Amino acid sequence: MAYTSNHKLVWQLLLITALSCNTWVTCAANAEKELTAFVKRAVQVLDSQELSQRQAAEKALINKGPAILDLLPSQTEQLSAEVKKRLRRVRQTLYGQIAKATTRASNVTLQGSYSLAEILREFESQTSNQVSFEHEQTAKINLDIQETPFLQALDIVLNKTNLVVQPSKSKNRNQIFIGPDFCPKPVNRTHVTYAGIFRIAATELSVTKQSRLTFQINWEPRIRPLYLTIDGKSISATDDQQNKIKCHLFGERTLNVEGRASSVKIEIPLELPQQEATKLTSVKGTLSAVLPGRHEPFSFSLTPKTPATPAKQQRAGVIVELQQAVAITERIEVQVKITYADAGDAFASHRGWLSHNATYLSIDGQRVLGTPSRKTLQQTAQSVTYLFGFDCTAPLSELKFHYHTPALLLHKQIEFEIHDIPLP
Repeated sequence: MAYTSNHKLVWQLLLITALSCNTWVTCAANAEKELTAFVKRAVQVLDSQELSQRQAAEKALINKGPAILDLLPSQTEQLSAEVKKRLRRVRQTLYGQIAKATTRASNVTLQGSYSLAEILREFESQTSNQVSFEHEQTAKINLDIQETPFLQALDIVLNKTNLVVQPSKSKNRNQIFIGPDFCPKPVNRTHVTYAGIFRIAATELSVTKQSRLTFQINWEPRIRPLYLTIDGKSISATDDQQNKIKCHLFGERTLNVEGRASSVKIEIPLELPQQEATKLTSVKGTLSAVLPGRHEPFSFSLTPKTPATPAKQQRAGVIVELQQAVAITERIEVQVKITYADAGDAFASHRGWLSHNATYLSIDGQRVLGTPSRKTLQQTAQSVTYLFGFDCTAPLSELKFHYHTPALLLHKQIEFEIHDIPLP
C-alpha cells in the first residue's frame, strides 16, 4: 500500500495522542502548542480519502473534550463539505459534554489544616467557583473533605468559622460573598438539601392564619441561572401525624435571578397543620431552571459581506446575524439578531441576562470599544433584534464587531426534599 500524506498525518495524529496521554509533567505553554498542533492535523485528516481515517480523526477530536472547541476552524474558513459535516458532529458531541458538566455539582477534596484564604483559593482552583470574604481569618481550619459537592463543602467551612453568606454584598454576579454573622438569630443550616449545582434550605417556618415556609435557594456561582421558577403543584408536605399539608401557592412563581445576589428566597404558603403535629417530616418540590451553556464568541467584519465573512453564524443552539452596520457622525450603529431554537420562557419574557453578554468592537485584534448603548428593535418567543451604538470615528473597514452569548440554554428540573422541619 502506498504511503500517502494522509497516512503520514494519521501517524502524526496517533503519535501526538500517545505522547499527550503518557506525559505527566508538561508546562502549560507546551501543552497548548501540542493541543493546537493536534487539532490542526486532525482537521486535515477529516478530509482523508479513506473512511477509516476520517472516522479515527473525528473520534480523536471528540476524545480531547471541550478544550478544543476554541481551536476548531471557524465558520469563515473554506472547508470541504465532509469536513464541515464532521466538525458539526464534533461540536454537537462536545456541547453535550458541556451540558452534562454544567448541571453536575462540582466536587471538592481537601484534607489538612488551612487558613480561610487558602481554602477559598483551593475551592476556586478545583471548582471554578469564586468566594470572596471581608475579614481575614488567620486561624487554621482542619478539614477532611472528600469528593464533596462545593456548596456542601462551603457549608462545612462556614460552620467552622461562624461566617455566613451575605448575598447582597456580592461584588459581581458570579461570586459568593461571606462575612461575619451580625444577625441575632443563628443561621439554620440543618434543613438543607443539595441537588446538582443547587442548595435548597428551609430557613423559616411561621404559623399565623396560615403556615409560611421560606426557602433560600443558592447555586454554584460559576453558573448563574438565566431563569428559575417553582410551580405550586410540585410542592407537597406531610406532618409527623401522617397528614398531608396542602400548598396554597397556585400556579408558577418566577424567581428573580437577574441581580447580583448569589441566592433567592421564596415564601411558600401552606395550610395550617393539626394542633397535635410537631414538625413537617417531609417537604418536596421541583425547581425549573434554564442554565447557560458555554459562552461562544461571534465575530463579524463590518465590511461588505462575502462568502468568507458570513453575516449569519451558528454555534450549537444559537444563531447570531449581523443585519446592518452603518457609520453616522462619529457613531457606529450595528443591528444584530439573536435567535435560539429552544429558548423556552427564558427568552420569551425575562431577557435581563442578555444585557450581560459581552459586546464590543476591535481593530487588528485589539478591543477598542465596549459597553455600547442598546435598543430593542424587535422580539419574538425565540429571537430578539438589537441596535447597538458605539461612539467611534474609525472607518467601518477597520472594525470587527464581537458578541458573546451562551451557545446552549439548558433546561433542568431540580427535585428536592427536606426533612423534619420543626413547627413553631
